[in-house]
This record gives sequence, C-alpha cells and structure tokens, in this order.
Amino acid sequence: MSLSAEQSQAAHRMGQDVCVSAGPGSGKTRVLVERFCWLVEQGVSPLRILAITFTEKAAGEIKNRLVEAFRDRPDTRRQVERAWVSTIHSFCARLLREHALAAGLDPEFAVLDEPASAEMLAESVRETWDALCAGDPHGLRALLESFVEPDNLAFPLVQAYQAARARGVDLQALSQVGLTDPESERGSRRQEAVRVSQRYEAQRRLLADALQQLDRRYRERKRAAAALDFADLIERSLALLENHPSVLTAVRGSFDHILMDEMQDTDPLQWKLMDRIRTPGRFFAVGDINQSIYGFRYAEPEVFRRYRDQIAAQGGQIDELRENYRSRREILRAVERVFRSVDGVEPHVLKPLRSFSPKDEPSVEVLIGHGKNSEAAARIEALWVARRIVELVGSLSLDSREGRRRAGFRDIAVLVRNMNAAPPLEEAFREFRIPYLAGGGKAFFETRQARDLLHLLRAIANTCDEVALAVVLRSPLVGVKDETLVRLKGIGPLGAALWRLHRHDTSAFDAEDLARLRWFCDRLRAARRMRDDVPPDQLLARFVDDSGYEQGADGRARANTAKFLSLVRDIWRRRPLPLRLLVDHLELRRRMEREPEAPPDDSSDVVRLMTVHQAKGLEFPIVFVAAMHKGPNRRQPPLLLGPGGLGAKWRDPADPDKPAKDLAYLEALGDLEARERGEEHRLLYVAMTRAQEHLVLSFAATRRSGSDWPEIVSEALGVERNAVDRAPVVLPLAGKGFSVRLWRTAAEPERAVAPAPMNTPGAEEVVLWDRLKPSGQHDASVSVTSLLLYQNCPRRYYLARYLGWQPPPSRRRSHDEPPSAESDELLLPGAIAFGQQVHALLAGKETDASPEARALAARFHMSGLGQRVARAQVVEREFDFVMEVEGLVVRGQIDLWFEEAGRVAIVDYKTDDISRPDASAHAASYAIQLRLYALALERLNGSRPDEAWVYFLRPDAAVPVSVGPPEVTEALRLVHRFREAQETLNFPLQPGEHCQRCPFFRGLCPAEVPRMAAPQPV
Repeated sequence: MSLSAEQSQAAHRMGQDVCVSAGPGSGKTRVLVERFCWLVEQGVSPLRILAITFTEKAAGEIKNRLVEAFRDRPDTRRQVERAWVSTIHSFCARLLREHALAAGLDPEFAVLDEPASAEMLAESVRETWDALCAGDPHGLRALLESFVEPDNLAFPLVQAYQAARARGVDLQALSQVGLTDPESERGSRRQEAVRVSQRYEAQRRLLADALQQLDRRYRERKRAAAALDFADLIERSLALLENHPSVLTAVRGSFDHILMDEMQDTDPLQWKLMDRIRTPGRFFAVGDINQSIYGFRYAEPEVFRRYRDQIAAQGGQIDELRENYRSRREILRAVERVFRSVDGVEPHVLKPLRSFSPKDEPSVEVLIGHGKNSEAAARIEALWVARRIVELVGSLSLDSREGRRRAGFRDIAVLVRNMNAAPPLEEAFREFRIPYLAGGGKAFFETRQARDLLHLLRAIANTCDEVALAVVLRSPLVGVKDETLVRLKGIGPLGAALWRLHRHDTSAFDAEDLARLRWFCDRLRAARRMRDDVPPDQLLARFVDDSGYEQGADGRARANTAKFLSLVRDIWRRRPLPLRLLVDHLELRRRMEREPEAPPDDSSDVVRLMTVHQAKGLEFPIVFVAAMHKGPNRRQPPLLLGPGGLGAKWRDPADPDKPAKDLAYLEALGDLEARERGEEHRLLYVAMTRAQEHLVLSFAATRRSGSDWPEIVSEALGVERNAVDRAPVVLPLAGKGFSVRLWRTAAEPERAVAPAPMNTPGAEEVVLWDRLKPSGQHDASVSVTSLLLYQNCPRRYYLARYLGWQPPPSRRRSHDEPPSAESDELLLPGAIAFGQQVHALLAGKETDASPEARALAARFHMSGLGQRVARAQVVEREFDFVMEVEGLVVRGQIDLWFEEAGRVAIVDYKTDDISRPDASAHAASYAIQLRLYALALERLNGSRPDEAWVYFLRPDAAVPVSVGPPEVTEALRLVHRFREAQETLNFPLQPGEHCQRCPFFRGLCPAEVPRMAAPQPV
C-alpha cells in the first residue's frame, strides 16, 4: 500500500516501543495494517502478532484488510485469518477459555452483553437492599433519611460500583478511609464538607458495606449462570496472569509484537493488562487524545498521555501524523481556529493532503436561530437546518471516485450531542419531507410505535398501570378521544373502570369510542389470560392486526413496529421471562440509550441523524453539527467515586430540603467536572472533523445555554450571536485561510419540497410466487395446559390458544359441567373464580373464599393424601417450573408435591363435578399433565417421582397415574407432535362425543359429529 513518508516511518520504526499520535483523517488504521504486513514480510508469523482494537466492527475491518493484502499468498492468508485480531474483551475471553482450569472457570462460560449484565445488577441491588433491611432496618432507615431523594439511590450505587471496578478500586478499602480534621482544611467550603463527613460517618460505612454486598451478590449470580461480564474478562485475566506466572510467561512468549489501536479509549484496568503482557520494545500503539470521548465507559486519555510521555522521557521518538486525507483545507483551518486554546484539546496544525475541486461558496457555515423563548429559537434553528439540507441537495457539487456529482441525502449527516436534541430536527425533517434515519440514543424506544407497544405490554402485565393504559387508549391501538378518557377516569381508576364499564351509565360516551373501549376490554382480558402461554410478540401482533394499527402508516412506522416485535421475540427466545420481568428488561434497554431506529423501506438515500459518539470513525461529505446549545445532563448524582473514596450528597442538617456534599464528594466532583469539560470540547472536535467538503454549525440563541459550544465557536470565528441578518452574509477571516457563511434569523423559512431521493425504485412488475411452506415457526414456549388441550383436540387448541379466538359467552361451560381438559378461558368467570379460591386455600393462602370452596379444601386435608402431606418432610405447593423439551420451553405449575418416608408424590387437584365411579375415566384425560410434571421434577431432583395422583375434590377420589418410563416417553412424543403441528400449521379435527361439549362446536369449528341412535326398546 502507498504511504506518506510520515506514515511509513511510523509503520516501520523498530528498536523502541512505538507511539503514533495520529490526527483525524490521518490514515492511522492504514498505518497499523501496514505495520502488521511489514512485520510479516520481515519473517514474523501472523499467529505471533496480537492486534487489539476498540470495537468488533473495527477488528473485522482490520482483519478484512489484512486478508485482502495477502490474497495472492494462500498459506499466509490462512494464517492471517486465524491471527489474534480482536477487541481486548475478545482477547481476554479467548485467553480465559484456553486456561479455564487455571482461571477456575467453566470453559463454556457465557459473556453477558450490557443489557443482560445491567439486568443482573439490578436484581442484585434489590437483593442488597432487602438484605440490609432484614439485617439492620434501623441503619437502613437512617441511611435513606440522610438523602434528599432516597428513592434514587439504586442506580447511583450501581454507577459507583462500575466505576470502582473499571479503576481497580478495592471495595474493602472504601469503608476504612479515615476522616480529616476540619481545622486542617483550608477554606470554609472544605471545612463544612469535613463536618458533613463526620456527621454521616455511620451512613457512609453502611454505603460502603452495601457496595461490598452488591459485589458479592452480583458475582454469585454470575457464578450460578456460568457467565462473565466485560469487566470480569479483564479482572479474571489479570488474576490469571498474577496467580500463574507460567501462564504469564506463556502468553508473553506467544507474541513477538503487540499492536494497539485507539489507545486513547483505554481505561486504567485495560492498560494494566496490556502493560502486563507486552514485551519492552515490541509494543506499537496508535491514538489521538483529541478524540478521547468515552469517559462514560471510564476511558481515560491520561493512559495514552502517560505512555507517550514515558517514551519521550526514555529518549524515544514520537511519531506524529498530522496529514489529513479527509477534509477541505477551509474546514481544517476552521477546526484549528476554534480549538487553538480550548481545555482538553491539544492544538495541532492539520496538513490537508486531499485535493478538491474549486468551490464558489464557503465550506463552513454558522446558522443561528432566534425566537421569543428557547423552544421557539430551537424550532427556528431546526427548520433552517432542514431548509439548508433541501438547498444543498441537488445543488452542491461533490468530488467522488466517479468524478463531480450533485449532493444527495445520503451525503449528509446531522450530528447532535445526544438524542434529546433530536425531536425539533425530526419534526422539521417531516415538514420538509426529508427522508432521514435516526440512530443511537433513545431514538428507537422513543418512536411512537415502540412507546405504544411497550405501554401495551405494561398494561397487559398490570392493569393498575394508569399511565400505560392512558397511552394505549389514546394511541392508534384504541384511538379514543381525550374527552372519553376523562369520562372513563370519572368512573374510577382506568383499569377498574374498564372492567366495570358495563355496570355504569355510558349514555354520555361517544358511541364509537364506547365500542372501541369494549373491544379493547375484551382483548385485554383475553391477553391477560394468555400472557403466560402465548409468546409476547404474538400477543402484540394480534392487537396490531385486529386494531388496524398500521393502516395508513408510512414505511418508517411499519419498520419500527416490525423491529419492536422482532426485538421482543428475540429476547423471549433467548430467555423466556414472565411478562412483568420482560417489561422491566425492555425499560432497562430503553434507559441504556443504545438502540437505533429501524430503517425505512428504502434507506439508500437518507439523511443520517446521529450522536457524535456514533459518528466517531466515520466521515461524510456534508456535516451539520446541530443543536449545539443543548448541553449534557448536568445533574449531580447523589454518589460519586473519586480519589478520596466514595462521596455522597447528604441531607443538609441546617436545611433538610437541601443537599450537602461531604469531602470525598467535593473532591470527586472537582475531578469529574474537569474531566467532563475536557471531554465535551473533544466531542465538538470529533464532530467538526467528520466533514469532508461542507460543515454547518448551528444552534439556537438562548439566554441560558447548557453548553459552551456556541460561545467557543462564536468567539473563535468572530460571530456576534445576538444580531439578526436580513440575508445570509459571508465573513472573510483575513489571514485564516477560510470564510464563513453566516445566517442569523428569527423568521421561519418558506417550505420547499425536498427532491426525490436517489435510486427511488419505480413501479415494478408484480410476480406471484407459489405459497411458501411454513417452517421454523413454532412457539418459543408452551404451557402444560396448552399441551393438554392440544392432546384432547388439536383444532380446539388452534382456535383457543394459537389464534386466541373466543367463543360466545353463552357457549362457555360452568364448573359443574363435565370436564374435557379445556383451558380456563373457556370457562365462565364464576367457574374461574371458584377454582382459584379452592387452589388458594390448598396453597395455604388467606383468601375471601366461599363456604363451598372451604369445604372442598377441608375435604382434601382430611383425606388419606392430606394426612400424608401433614407428615411429609418436604412439601412444595404451587411449584412453578420451566424445562426444555424438543427445543420448546415447557412451563407449568404443580399444585402439590411432597416427600414422605423417602417417597416423592405429585398431586393435582380438580374441582370437576363428577361421581366417584367416573373418577378413573376422567383422570385419564389429565394423565399427560402429571407425566410432564414428573419429568420436570426428575430433572430438578435427579430422580423420577414415585407416585402421581389426580385428586377430585367433590367426590373425594384420589386416582393414581402411572409415571413410569414408557408413559413419560409418550408425553415426550406429544410435545414432538405439538411442535410439528405448529411447524406445518396442521391442526386436524378430532371429532367425537366431546365435540358436543365444545363451545366452538357448530360455530368456529366445522366438525360434524353423527348423532347417536336412540336405544331401541327390548
């Protein structure tokens, strides 16, 4: 590959550790790849070179370049394909698997992604608070009362814990930090902070203890799941190397050279690991302090700075790459001008080496929106950003490999600090009909479709969730008017009002809205009955289909709906969760701000709206750095970890409504503010250096800005922010090598129709394909009662459970009708309530049960089985289980199992109104249920139960059910047939006498059952 003199010198330097300080667009990845290739040319095996980069995507790009470089040398190429080119976490995972026994790990350990580890941490926090409450309730109360906002402690505690791990802080030492004498501190602020520390010393120690308990419980959870999180990979690798010198020697001996990309994004613990395994004089690192923007991941630019300074102190050469192959000269001059003296950014002269065609207009613009208030000014700015995009598309000429061409939407990126700044821009894009794709942050979870469907799941899980119900009722899923919502609320809480709607006078309700409410109430009731049996994505899909939710929706809305359903389906298949926990998981995903919006149907020519963090490593012909007035969240957390240990904002003794910082917090806050200020400036640096040919800087003129970006840019470019222009003006910056197009306005732009996106497909010929055969579409999970229903009649299961159709109320049976192993949703409400009362009593729960229900429960306790339960050593009631069978997750609840005199027995209660002589025949229809229960207990306890009983409460009849190997094998065959039926959508009719009792008979089911001839008189 062709390299400049500076690049070649850096790539081929030997005799010292190499530090390449690379500017934006300087080709640092090319230099690292050349270094690898050059080492191979010098005789180094590709398998003895370790290349570490920051992301899996970057690692894949480097590996592809290396493979391409050796495409004509098959033997070397095969070695390159197996070379150690990975992220530091992937390297650690590979190292730990190869030395699993020495590391004390299961070689098949799983690596938790961020959502999974965050969920496990949240569960560990809850356990920690519960344990503190049980062990020291008075201490916990005192701790919570010491904070102004005690309800918000869980998340800050997790943040402090993660920070401690990333920095290698010993949690045991946090509770041993000594206090300072106030008189030894200078300054009234620090003296007061010391007094606060002394006042809350006991609470601070309890916080430190909570961190240690959180650590212990979190590690126990991971150990039980045979899983490691990303921090574990580093920690366990370091421990492996420290505790096993032979492993350290072997790892060092495995690599002749180590190459490290993006070193400025390394945290202290990661660098400790790399420093441990590297051999002096054989380490090559590339980085740019000015592009260190991952402080929220605990990356510290000081790691790279110390490495650079160390080499310089040893007399080594620092290779600086300031040649820029990306941007126009005018853009680079503007970057230099803006960052000549800004905290956190090292000033450098960037050398433009890419040639561009001449251009009449300025390549740098500043756009400022004015308004009567901040919101109005932000809207003006967003509208002019949209208008400027429309003006540039189709008019601005760009250089490309094919020559000069007109700019398209795909050439434009609109960068914001975070996606909280995106709504005004998105609204403006829609007004100007600009196709765009939003990515990162909360973009996807804040779309209308994701919010509607997530709130629908919340409502199904908990009908007392008033916010969720209100969102769903106002959404296109139901679509009632606000007036109707107010009338409904007048009846009472929304959930209760829906259930009692038929009891109230609804004459004042809008007729159409009333019909919608009744429709929704029926569907919600059915969804709640099926929520433990039907995968959640299917529950949502039925609402979407039946409500006509996507009717009239555009491609973006349909894509977001499909993405949400797919996301729920994937989460459920990986780990079937109860609906409440699934909702919590999705809420956690939403808060983590990592999910991009779904692309529209044709995303080949769209404007990219993204955060600066997402844009790092990318480049675009035209870049808008928009909403620069929007600052980060400056709210100070209640807990901070700093040089002085764990600090907190306690309740001010003099003013209980105000917080007071202790000394550790005060020191940590000063350190945090300095680091964040520098990183904020580097974030702007990264944003501006993404532009190749055209850069637009825009913001709203507001009295109070949460950001100093507008001030930095305005002062550097000589812009008076508060003035208003009649027309765009050009500011020639004499001697600076560039000019600025400036537009300051309070007027809304005239709407202009955006040009059609490039490559828009026209009408195409419709091709009719043969109907595809379904495959791979079985449910992820199934309940035992669904399998029982399927066994007795596949078509009835298909109608009731698979499709979720409901028979007319008049066709449903009461609890005193003969049973046929049907599902609860086919019973009348009174029958369901009665059965629930009996089962609750038998489970030992206090309930307001009827005398009849209490009599049946007492009957069991007095029976032979009941007496055995009273003597049993182990008793489990309402025992929930989950097991995998034939690729399905089978779920169920065993009414009762107990161990007495060394024998394990299962009991299933039935309230069917039958006679004692009929009990044995009726028990046969429930046998499959007991056999699946037996299989679940066998997997749990390691041995099959000795007995299984169906106990009919009304006739006081206990019927034994065989659960031997042949019978359990037959149950497994049923699961196989069930899965095949879903795969092929083949649910055959099974006509028989039971059809006469089926509520679907002579209705939705087409079965024909011949009438039995009347008996003839003898």
